[in-house]
Amino acid sequence: ELFRGDYFDVLSGSGEAKTQFTVEKEEDFLLGLPNMLALTFQSAESYGVDEGQGIYYNDVQIGEILKRNLTLNNVEFQGVIYPAYRHLVGQNSKFVAISNLDVNIGLDGLRVKAGSPSDWIKGGIRLLADKPSGKAKSKYPLYKDVDYAELGIASSEKLPTLTLSTNTPSGISQGSVVLYRDFQVGEVLKVRPTKNQFEVDLFVEPAYRHLISEKNRYWVEPAVS
Repeated sequence: ELFRGDYFDVLSGSGEAKTQFTVEKEEDFLLGLPNMLALTFQSAESYGVDEGQGIYYNDVQIGEILKRNLTLNNVEFQGVIYPAYRHLVGQNSKFVAISNLDVNIGLDGLRVKAGSPSDWIKGGIRLLADKPSGKAKSKYPLYKDVDYAELGIASSEKLPTLTLSTNTPSGISQGSVVLYRDFQVGEVLKVRPTKNQFEVDLFVEPAYRHLISEKNRYWVEPAVS
């Protein structure tokens, strides 16, 4: 399609011959087919996903993204799962954006999550491999990555994971890092004064939230000059 440009795809029919026809867009045609599983994906951002890209399960294309719509609150994608693969989708299914590159800068340096070379080319959406249960829904959240999907975090906005209280915020400010055994796992989002103390909102990266428990202890370490 990249080299031949726009074209008409003609499907054989039955009945008397005609000379006038109504041209239907491919996406509308596919969405209307009875055996296709039509799905809508919602996300806070596009995450690089666009119409025309595929939906994949274990690196096998099982569907495609037909439309992308921008609303005031989110981005919506309309797609279809091909008839042969609709049994792979259940009520518990989770979909993530196929990321080309995800870069985070922390105290420990530059952390880069890169997809495979094939991901760089194809992009699209990935259905996480899991045993489907229940009837497929018509709408699913589109997660930023696997870590966010496992924790059910649909928005990429950093919201407080937990809040600490302290009598003095000495050495703590917005952007201060949160360390676990000298490894950065999060950051300070905000320091808020209250009547009797200060409250410190912390954001912990989804991949490290399993480290949080009621037995955790927190203290301030001075910066090393």
